[in-house]
Amino acid sequence: MAFMKKSFAAGLLLLWALFGSGAAMAAEDWYCPLPQNQVAEVAEDVKGHIPRAERVWIEIDVALHTLVLYQGDTELKRYDVAVGKSSTPTPLGEWKVVNKGVDWGSGFGTRWLGLNVPWGIYGIHGTNRPGSIGSSASHGCIRMHNSSVEELYPLVPYGTMVRIVENGRLFPDDFRPRELSKGDSGQSVVYLQSRLKELGIVLDNADGRFGNMTELALRYYQAWHGLEADGVADEEVYRALGMIE
Repeated sequence: MAFMKKSFAAGLLLLWALFGSGAAMAAEDWYCPLPQNQVAEVAEDVKGHIPRAERVWIEIDVALHTLVLYQGDTELKRYDVAVGKSSTPTPLGEWKVVNKGVDWGSGFGTRWLGLNVPWGIYGIHGTNRPGSIGSSASHGCIRMHNSSVEELYPLVPYGTMVRIVENGRLFPDDFRPRELSKGDSGQSVVYLQSRLKELGIVLDNADGRFGNMTELALRYYQAWHGLEADGVADEEVYRALGMIE
């Protein structure tokens, strides 16, 4: 595994040369595929980000009905929340806060933190149904007591990462595979991205968008494991990844 991580950047660059379009890579594209432990300090200096140890981020566990605010590895706040029903689940993944608002309407309570989920409108907000907190009751958004979301709101800047998991993981035990390739988006893409990340192939975020970096990471994994490096996730790939039997 350690060798796999160390070889990942070189492998991706080789795959880019073999399979890529030949277009020049932007600076952010060079940053994304590199193992975090090798580029964290450089990335902070080059990109001007807050050091990782000082960053604020959120983890929501839909199974535990909790929202936890962290700074680096330190827990700052913990709240009970309501999440989506089984018919309208809250999307697992690694999202970003892309918009904020006050008093969206009674159903959304007093504050709104919108997420960049590509297949719908999802966010963290207050509620006029406080009795639902601690249950799976929403249409997919994350509900908080109004007093809680008002406390959280000023602590969360634009761009804050919101990691939504189920029992600590980004893909469920009852995963059902479907064939995926570049251009696809959705919850299944999150599951694929998160599994690649678990195996040491670090992308940017597991954000449900099957773009260039996901394709290159998948081709790297396929080539490393003797599979056809076509960048398509099929049953053979899912089986190799240990996602199905």
